[in-house]
Amino acid sequence: YDPYQIFEVQHTPCLILTVRVLRGRNITLGFQDYYDTPDPYINLILRSSPEGKKSTTVKQNDTNPVWDETFTFYINFTQSNVLEINLMESNAVWFDQKVGTVYYDIVNIREMDKPLVETFVFNKISQVDIEFQLEFDRNPTLRYSLCLSTQEKEFMELRKEKTLEGMRKLLGVEDGPLNIDEVPTVAVIGSGGGFRAMTGYSGVFKALSESGVLDCTMYACGLSGSSWLLSTLYSHPKWPNLDMNEFLDELKHSVDKSLLRFLNASTMYSYMKFMIQKRKEGQPVSFTDIFGRMVGETLLKGRMETTLTDQREKIKDGTIPMPLYTCVHVKKDVPARSFQEWVEFSPYEIGLPKYGTFMDSELFGSKFFMGKLVKQYKEQPLHFLQGIWGSAFCILFKRLLEDNRRIDPVEMVRQEMGKQLDEAGQESSSDCSDDEVNSWELLSTRRGRAAVIHNFMRGLSLQQTYPLSPFTPVENRVKAGDEFDGNFEMHSTSVKHIYMVDAGLTFNSPFPLVLRPQREVDIILSFDFSARDSDNAPPFKELLLAEKWARLNRLPFPPIDTAVFDREGMKELYIFRHPTDPHCPVVFHFVLVNKTFRYYKKPGIPRETKEEFNFADFDIFDDPKAPYSTFNFTYAHKNFEQLSQLMEFNTLLHIDDIREVRFSSFDTF
Repeated sequence: YDPYQIFEVQHTPCLILTVRVLRGRNITLGFQDYYDTPDPYINLILRSSPEGKKSTTVKQNDTNPVWDETFTFYINFTQSNVLEINLMESNAVWFDQKVGTVYYDIVNIREMDKPLVETFVFNKISQVDIEFQLEFDRNPTLRYSLCLSTQEKEFMELRKEKTLEGMRKLLGVEDGPLNIDEVPTVAVIGSGGGFRAMTGYSGVFKALSESGVLDCTMYACGLSGSSWLLSTLYSHPKWPNLDMNEFLDELKHSVDKSLLRFLNASTMYSYMKFMIQKRKEGQPVSFTDIFGRMVGETLLKGRMETTLTDQREKIKDGTIPMPLYTCVHVKKDVPARSFQEWVEFSPYEIGLPKYGTFMDSELFGSKFFMGKLVKQYKEQPLHFLQGIWGSAFCILFKRLLEDNRRIDPVEMVRQEMGKQLDEAGQESSSDCSDDEVNSWELLSTRRGRAAVIHNFMRGLSLQQTYPLSPFTPVENRVKAGDEFDGNFEMHSTSVKHIYMVDAGLTFNSPFPLVLRPQREVDIILSFDFSARDSDNAPPFKELLLAEKWARLNRLPFPPIDTAVFDREGMKELYIFRHPTDPHCPVVFHFVLVNKTFRYYKKPGIPRETKEEFNFADFDIFDDPKAPYSTFNFTYAHKNFEQLSQLMEFNTLLHIDDIREVRFSSFDTF
């Protein structure tokens, strides 16, 4: 039994209008009939409906055509819905000719679920018979619920069995959990921080994998740079049967080249060709499309066609943790810290917990109306999602392109897209109720740095948002000027497009993914790669923001006592527990710091040679050359190895701390 089923998420369903163009009689062009037999077709326009332009086939030289063609429109019954019906004459040489127009108000359909045939007369002579049928949508494409998806719940059951085995192997049968009910839910999360985060997280995964802790983990989560590592790993054909040394070597050779290699005309034109095709199909484009392809070419290489749903195959047996990724939905002119709605990405579903609204991951970017799939596009490639998850860096790449005066992507898109869309003519998919923004303007404006997709919640009758912790009352007001002052605002569902950006623009760690009470996470292994002013600066800035966000949403979170830094100084790990609430997750806060690693090559094994000490003698944030800057996207092999091995060491250094965390249900984990 899922207790979250008691909270119903309801939306008004859309109406499905089926229009069947049957036949025409006495089709005439007037005096033109003396030298040309009509080539008629019917053009239907319903401006209140997405994808609201439809046309029958042309019947050549036919005054009594039989079409018998059916079209579907999705409409909101609370709005005015008037169908424009045009009798058209096809012309192979010149523009098609409009013979006549009639209008039909959908309110004339008095009975639901019953066909109604109407005859329309054009110019007092030509007649066309059309059948209408109206019904409520009884099978919305979107899932409305506060519950986890069925697939995720099934995964959790399978994974619990595996983590039980993993914990018994790690702790021994006597010290491990006795049964499934005693198995704590463990989540690993990685922060943002560009290639620094990606490189550090690679060392973390090597340590967790080889120590056996990953076998005890339910979820693996990433934000921005960490999501690049996670998605690259989970898309690897050999994962989970992949030697981590082999993977790290591949990654090291992926990031050792300058991104300036993409700044040439042939590469940019290939990117433009992809974007132009996407735009012709009716999808919005932004600079994120270019940036995502750059990330993909760097990390995925020969896997550019791989998708998020491909990762289902990796986790179907519950042998490895479920990957979770995130970004935030923002308003185009409001700071992300003020108004943000966290979006979850899993191999099964993508959605907004705030509204209890989710879609199959395959449908992300497709066109919806009132919860119904209106037009399905090919699933977005993983590299596009990587571009969204790390879109904070789009501005960097835009500047790189602009600084390279030989390449002007805005001008390239303006010229090529304008030319090719003109050539495409009617190929371009249109939504007659959409006022599309010129695609090149998306590249040259501020909002062009955000990913733009069709609004999958378009037309929904949102009456309220849903607390992330629905069993706990939430005060839906935040003081003006607060970091999260737009937390409980609702976004308009009338807009055609929504903007998604790097979640690190809000706070730099994906805690919202694992704080959803439905996931029942008991232990959070948090790895923070966020930038600090210096290596010795307190490492709690992002953690404090996460704590504040959790308090605001009435989600259990241990109090973050920053005075521990004054008492104990800089450490690789800080553990935070709630003093009285046994249901509050324990947070292991791993810090990016080079301390013990300087003197030990492995936990308990001191360094001995000069080469070993030299290898470990480096700073992260205090190095004047800034090799680990958030905005550095080229890593020398030594820099990569140092950072990856540092985080591997820091993780292994505290495996015993992870093992010894106490739970009320059993003595040790």
